[in-house]
Amino acid sequence: MKKGLKRAFIWVGGSFLFILALLIIIPFFIDLNDYKPKIEKFVSEKVNRPFKVNGDIKLKLFPLAQVAFSDLHLGNPAGYQEKDFLSIKGFDFRIKLLPLLKKEIQIKKFAIVEPQITLVKSKNGQANWEGLGKAAPETKPAPPEPIKGAPKSGQPTALPIKALSVEEFSVKNAALFWIDHQQATRKEIKELNMNCKEISFERPIRMTLSALVDKKQISMQGSIGPLGKEPGKGAVPMDVVIKLFNELELKIKGKITGLTDEPQFDLALETSHFSAKKLMQAMGMEMPYKTSRPEALTDLAFSGKIMGNAKAMTLSDGLFQLDQSKFRFNAGFSEFEKPRIDFDGKLDQINVDHYLPPPEKKPAGPGPTAEPAAKKGKTDYAPLRKMVLNAKMQIGRLIVQKITLTDMSMKTTGRNGIFNMDPFNFKLYQGAVESKTILDVSRESPQTRTAMRVKGVQVGPLIRDLFDKDILEGKTEADMNLKMEGDDLSAIRRSLSGNGEMVFRDGAIVGVDLTAMVQNIQSAFSGQAAATEKKPRTDFTEFRMPFTLTNGLFETKNTAMNSPFFRIQALGKANLVNESLDFRIEPKIVTTIAGQGDATQRKGLTVPVNVTGTFSDPKFKPDLGGMLKKGVEKIITDQLQGGDKKKKIKAEDLLKGLFDE
Repeated sequence: MKKGLKRAFIWVGGSFLFILALLIIIPFFIDLNDYKPKIEKFVSEKVNRPFKVNGDIKLKLFPLAQVAFSDLHLGNPAGYQEKDFLSIKGFDFRIKLLPLLKKEIQIKKFAIVEPQITLVKSKNGQANWEGLGKAAPETKPAPPEPIKGAPKSGQPTALPIKALSVEEFSVKNAALFWIDHQQATRKEIKELNMNCKEISFERPIRMTLSALVDKKQISMQGSIGPLGKEPGKGAVPMDVVIKLFNELELKIKGKITGLTDEPQFDLALETSHFSAKKLMQAMGMEMPYKTSRPEALTDLAFSGKIMGNAKAMTLSDGLFQLDQSKFRFNAGFSEFEKPRIDFDGKLDQINVDHYLPPPEKKPAGPGPTAEPAAKKGKTDYAPLRKMVLNAKMQIGRLIVQKITLTDMSMKTTGRNGIFNMDPFNFKLYQGAVESKTILDVSRESPQTRTAMRVKGVQVGPLIRDLFDKDILEGKTEADMNLKMEGDDLSAIRRSLSGNGEMVFRDGAIVGVDLTAMVQNIQSAFSGQAAATEKKPRTDFTEFRMPFTLTNGLFETKNTAMNSPFFRIQALGKANLVNESLDFRIEPKIVTTIAGQGDATQRKGLTVPVNVTGTFSDPKFKPDLGGMLKKGVEKIITDQLQGGDKKKKIKAEDLLKGLFDE
């Protein structure tokens, strides 16, 4: 027994010494440079490209296994003006052999010097990376036999090594070029340097990386790990800082777990303050559009925590700064194919007008007729039909189209393409608006239904901000039920239907003085001087307007306005599609306003007023023809009541009746 063990030890020891001797002796007797032509031919045939190693090839096997070469070139196929697809100035790889027997990898050095990759697309659209290597014959491989003891599918797998250490890993002065001859564009990454030292499973891996992207500096530094004694099973910490073009700094700190099973991440993200315009400029790109305010998009920042896996993700403590606006939010996403979104956000204030394109300057005088805009394709609402949404949003102050809304609160729930916004409330010009809205995109054309209640809104400043016009003043109350269809303003206007009532109290119609119109008519026939005002207006105590809407046509038949001198009835239509007005106002003079210090008894002619024009430029005009016709008919009737129908009516009696007070 002892003799057998002794012989075994001698045999193993002798074999080891023999292998060791071969590792030491072989490199002295075999020079790989003698085999370079065969190596180059073999590689060329395998990759279907010219292959050349102009420098020496070095091979050592003891005490370290070393492979090194220099001046390597992998060429492009024929037809490309760029000579090389890949070139490497120097490569040096050194590894300890004995630790491999214990499933331990100990790399002394891994260095690549000046690697350069050139990706080219020719004028005919062919790329130089196409056809790299010969196509393998299409054969269906036999299903692999299960290995005894191997983990089943879906179970976590460990790396097949026990330890890893790398003393030096470096890439020096690398370059990547992208050349597109079709588009006449060229992009480049140059001076790429990467360095990692003392890499192991049990220590953090510290790294530095820097490069010039189209002559603009980017860099990354930080640490990843330790990976742990069983890489892929535990948590992998990371703390990395990325700097882009001297404009943006991004910090990533957290951990990643389950690398070999179900990866999960728990990371904190934070950016420095940056300008989107300067960042785009540094990247050699232009902003997609110009903003009305030149300073917009020049002070942005983001921070937040992101957690998740392949099935779900949450973003908490989110803070996005957009110039003077701060947006805080939390969000959750799951079931990505049929996404479920939970969202809760608070925005302190924003002026949307700052981020809209500047208004187009209309050329003075007549010019060539503008060509109609290209017809937009249909909007695809399929993603919205799949979505499940539960969202809350609050905005402290919102300015859009010069209108200021405050204390906005909205809750939205949605499923199967039907979204309920209930409530959707906000304050508006000393008043409040409460509404409930249903948006239905389950059909080809979206449909919207809304019920709205307006309380105490001052309509004067609202119209001035919206149209830059003084048309109407007063405190507004309204109840409306509306429905519309379509996804563009023109379609919405054409389909807008519903009903409601608007009431304006203690206000005025600005731009017309109905009282003065009556007085002017009377003074023209009686010889009295007409009173004038610098700012014509018709004051009222209440202006009540019930209405109906039918496919964009606003109509009222029983609008009434009460003023100190008038009781007015109005009827007419407003076309929301072409923004035209067609109303008739029938005033009735109040017989006395003794309560206001005027005991004069008034009677006689009333002056109908026609309102035409457009929303932004209404026209008010007395209807003299209607006035005379109605007045004469009334006077004739009064003169003939109780008398002889053949009685003659004198002209002076007729005029006296028209303008008698």
